[in-house]
Amino acid sequence: MRWVRPTRGDLLLAAVVTLFGVATVLGTAPSPGVGVQHDPDGWAVLLALLSTAPIALRRSSPLGVVLVTGVALVVAAGIGYAAAAAGLGLVFAATSMAYLTDRRGAVAAGVLFAVLAGASTVLAFQGEPGMSVQLSTSIVLGGLAAAIGDTLRTLHGRNRELDALRAVEAREAVAQDRVRIAREVHDVVGHALAGIALQARAGRRLLERDPPRAGEALREIDELATRALGETREAIGRIRSADEQADLRPQPRLDDLDELVGRLREGDLHVDLVREGDAAAVPPLVQTAAFRIVQEALSNVVKHAGPAHVAVRVAATPAELEVDVRDDGRRTPVDDGRGHGLGGMRERAAQFGGSLTAGPAAGGGWRVQARLPIARRA
Repeated sequence: MRWVRPTRGDLLLAAVVTLFGVATVLGTAPSPGVGVQHDPDGWAVLLALLSTAPIALRRSSPLGVVLVTGVALVVAAGIGYAAAAAGLGLVFAATSMAYLTDRRGAVAAGVLFAVLAGASTVLAFQGEPGMSVQLSTSIVLGGLAAAIGDTLRTLHGRNRELDALRAVEAREAVAQDRVRIAREVHDVVGHALAGIALQARAGRRLLERDPPRAGEALREIDELATRALGETREAIGRIRSADEQADLRPQPRLDDLDELVGRLREGDLHVDLVREGDAAAVPPLVQTAAFRIVQEALSNVVKHAGPAHVAVRVAATPAELEVDVRDDGRRTPVDDGRGHGLGGMRERAAQFGGSLTAGPAAGGGWRVQARLPIARRA
């Protein structure tokens, strides 16, 4: 027996059943036809208490409660006292045992109920005409008590499993959201730093021969750094509790590629942007993924290819959005195409069921190709 503190519900149930059971014993007059031979007295009240009150301890010892309530009911019938509320305490005890144990415990609870209630019926009626009906009722009630308890236990077990699955899904969603935010921060900061490096190189060369243009480069560095800082704060601000709302700016779309390319053209990078198809028909989330892929690809050109010419092609069809970024620069020896940026681009493409390939281009340089299905997303 393992002690478990009774809950308020257990105590309330026991109190109601006990009061009802004692009241029925005290209010039942002797009647040989139903097995009651004696007026209620102290022993009758004690047996009524033993056949009902123990259900308050059903969580500590389900089997013990069934035995105590059942034996008290049998003793009362054998002596000739009225049964407390017609064995209501035993009904709750058997149901609780079936619920609190397992399938074998439920079967045992049904059998014990049938045996104890049947014994009580035989002792009370002692061959009276209604005894067979009462015995049949005891067997049926035993089966129902076991079935109800077993069903409730199964349903509650499934509910607990569902709650556990929901908790796991919630944790996975938070983890995935953090990965997505980390990828956003990587893209924003990486591109900003690449642009700053590009403008810094241009400004250093122009500092002596064309100071006004050098000043423009410095202003562009300031704008890039300020914009990157704001977007980084915005991305970090998304890690909030569920009841807080972040005031976020719209995510970039394909129309924003002109501004992106325009900033890079002011440095040493020569970028040609070609659009094909109806970009407005592409779902916003797919547009954002394509923008980030182009952004990261151009950042990699600045970091690894040096001064180069880049051709960017974005083609939209009813079925997919194709992104192609090709440069003719020379890659640095340390650039093996396996950095975090390339992994992030692949993850963005895979998020929409697409694919991304990156590697040396025919004739020199580097090429990034991505295909993002849009028919299903739309």
